Amino acid sequence: MKRTVIGFVLGLLIGGGITFFLPLRTWPREGPAPADERGHAHEEPERRKDEALVRLPEPARKAAGLKVAQVEKRRMSPVVEATGVIRPDADHLAHVSPKVTGRILEIKAYQGNQVRRGDALLVLDSIEMGEAAADYLKSKSALEVAKINFEREEELMKRNATRGADFYEARSQHLRAQADALAARGKLILLGWTPEQVEELSWGDPGKLSQITVAAPLDGEVTEKHATLGEVVKPETILYVIAGLSKVWVELNLYPRDSRKVHKGQAVETITDAVPGKVFQGKVTYVGQSFADETRTLKVRVELDNEKGLLKSGMYVTAHIRDDDEQHVRECVTVPAGALVQIDELPVVFVVKAPGIYERRAVTLGQKFGEHQEVLNGLQENETVVTEGAFILKSELLRARMSHDHAH
Repeated sequence: MKRTVIGFVLGLLIGGGITFFLPLRTWPREGPAPADERGHAHEEPERRKDEALVRLPEPARKAAGLKVAQVEKRRMSPVVEATGVIRPDADHLAHVSPKVTGRILEIKAYQGNQVRRGDALLVLDSIEMGEAAADYLKSKSALEVAKINFEREEELMKRNATRGADFYEARSQHLRAQADALAARGKLILLGWTPEQVEELSWGDPGKLSQITVAAPLDGEVTEKHATLGEVVKPETILYVIAGLSKVWVELNLYPRDSRKVHKGQAVETITDAVPGKVFQGKVTYVGQSFADETRTLKVRVELDNEKGLLKSGMYVTAHIRDDDEQHVRECVTVPAGALVQIDELPVVFVVKAPGIYERRAVTLGQKFGEHQEVLNGLQENETVVTEGAFILKSELLRARMSHDHAH
């Protein structure tokens, strides 16, 4: 009996102890959230959600230059991306040489100069040119004499005051003189004089007879200069290289996996870090037929318009060649590539929730289509995202996060 009573009392003590300690674990706590092992309060879901928002007042929005666009579905074609280098258009490239042997008297154009067709590059003094000019002036004088003699004989012939033989001889001499003068004039033009310069030629300034101006054969930029003052040059001497840059070529290296997707005539969009924010339009004009042994790549040439001269020879570019096979076109949700930023090593966009309020939204990316990026998850059609200035919102978000961490 005594043992039974003792057991009952022990049972009450143990049961009461358990009942005493259970509320510490199971009853809801009132007041502030419990602290973790570092003494930080556990964040509530509402607070974490609030930390994904960035608020910018109107003056800050204007200063940031934010731009937005709606998320939409687009019919997109796969894009082949390749890197390459800007080269001069070989069809608008000139190696300038003199047409006669001579000594350089004056240099008028230098490397980097922009020239127009017909602009003077340099002036030569040439014995050959002087002789050709003198021959022309002599033939011109002989033509004037032959013309006067022929006109006199022709007038006499009308009055039956001369022999027929004399008339025909005068006409023959006149025709020969015309032929000689035309030949001498043609030689001067062939050697580089313009028709206007030939017409102005006279004995009045003998020193000018041997001088010839070497002119630019096309509009472009002087990319090379090999002329030295006083140097004697010959027709095989290359004095200048002039590149017409209104159109340029891009030499691309294409990997085997993309070779079947590219063909002549395809549209191409090209960008370069040297001209940020600018997209240059062009088309494929040549696709090689064999892969290079060293790089195992295929040469592809793209022609670009370059009217403003922004593209320079030697610039590195990235080209996006759009696959125009209709079977490869598909509809997908896309955003401009500029809308994406990296936060915590994740791709993120900022969704406009209200004027001046932007929500950070992690997204899952699909294929890139040139300047547009496919979004597989994280965005809905017709939502509005920031397309320019997202990096400013990222900075604000990280700054707020650092301030919060510092406060705790």
